[in-house]
Amino acid sequence: MKKLGRWVFIFLSGMGIMVYLLIGKHVLDEISQKKKYTECSIENIQSREKEEWGIYPKDALTYLEEEEKKDAPLSFVFWREKKEQMIENKELFRSSTFPVVEICGNSSLLFPDEFPLKKEDVEGCLIGEDAAWQLFGDSNVIGKSLIYGEKTYFIQGVLPKTDIFVCQASKDGDFLLNSITFYGDNYLEKEKIKEQLGNEYSLSLEESPKYWYFIFARAALFLFPMCFMVFFLFLSRKKKRLFKGMVFLTILFLIGGIVFIFDITPDKLPNRLSDIDFWIEAFQKGKKDLFSLLGIE
Repeated sequence: MKKLGRWVFIFLSGMGIMVYLLIGKHVLDEISQKKKYTECSIENIQSREKEEWGIYPKDALTYLEEEEKKDAPLSFVFWREKKEQMIENKELFRSSTFPVVEICGNSSLLFPDEFPLKKEDVEGCLIGEDAAWQLFGDSNVIGKSLIYGEKTYFIQGVLPKTDIFVCQASKDGDFLLNSITFYGDNYLEKEKIKEQLGNEYSLSLEESPKYWYFIFARAALFLFPMCFMVFFLFLSRKKKRLFKGMVFLTILFLIGGIVFIFDITPDKLPNRLSDIDFWIEAFQKGKKDLFSLLGIE
């Protein structure tokens, strides 16, 4: 009876791990895809009077047009987010407040796999599915119109599971776009793009701490198999040889877990592991970004 129970336990454990790995693979695929889109704040002071950080829309469009003329143009979009802005549906006499994202560039860099709003689409907009239900009572709203800032926009796409409103920033707008998002396939490519944007357009960029979300997600995925390792280590405590082997495997598993959670790859490491300045700088930056994410001064 004990043997049967043991085999049932092993079978259920194996099935559980299989299901977990399938779900984990799907989650990791989404995480790795999103990590290719790097969000940065623009740390240039373009307006001394307002003491704000960012870039004016007319300058942003100039940079985008200059980039399009190149043989191998970079993919980036400038943007800013405004909280609680009034959006009106005059046909149904409905209105409500939603977050608004004003962009200069292609919206697909902010919302991958969704309908792209290009920089030429000055009368087009995207709306979140939740916002569409509030303003129209339906999510089938492509082609319908909305009013934002006394200007009429026509809906070109619906973003699932959100209440956001997205439109192109006015070319003559007297405001600053304080963020930029660009596409880079890997860490080295992203660092090269940041350097290129700084050299060519004098943009001082600070990467958003959102990568901590990816670290937390990876840590959560690692927690489940780690619990199994600890459980098997506990079961083997009475058999010395097996216990020593399990301790060794658990240590290797922990090291592998650290590499997995923090996505440590050779291109992210210094030439010499004894480079103390590199590790101090990396620790300080990680601490600063984590505190920023948690809202700690």
